[in-house]
Amino acid sequence: MDFNRLKLARINNILAVLFLLVLVYLLYDLFVFTAPRISDSIKKSGTNIIHEDSSPQNAKQKSSDISVARQLDYYTQKIGAKNLFKASLVEESSNTTIAATEAQTLILKGVIAGRNPQAVIEDTKTQKTYFVVKNDKIGDIIIDSVEENKVKLKLGSEIFVLTL
Repeated sequence: MDFNRLKLARINNILAVLFLLVLVYLLYDLFVFTAPRISDSIKKSGTNIIHEDSSPQNAKQKSSDISVARQLDYYTQKIGAKNLFKASLVEESSNTTIAATEAQTLILKGVIAGRNPQAVIEDTKTQKTYFVVKNDKIGDIIIDSVEENKVKLKLGSEIFVLTL
């Protein structure tokens, strides 16, 4: 038993020494090799490092070093000119016009009555036939309702009616 404890104590000591050696190597590498490379790359890029100092001379130095920074008014004027939060009405109307012409190419071919009525709609532009129920989509157009002789199509806030 004492022999095993001595072995474990010796292994623990060896591991502790190895850990300290690795730690010393990493710290040496960090401060001797990496720090000069970082400062050299900062000098090459022309970036100014500003140290915090509250003296009035340093305040002037800071303002001259940061020539890109501008007053808040400059940015608010630029953002206000863009009107970022305004709804784009032009795009919406052009999409509505395109979809309205798309709705004009649809022809109601028939209605299948029942508990869940279906409609048979043909797209004359693409020569495709669709079997649709309420809330199905054909492109951007939503099937609003399927009735006995008509189908209501919804596009945004507009409603189109196809009849037999």
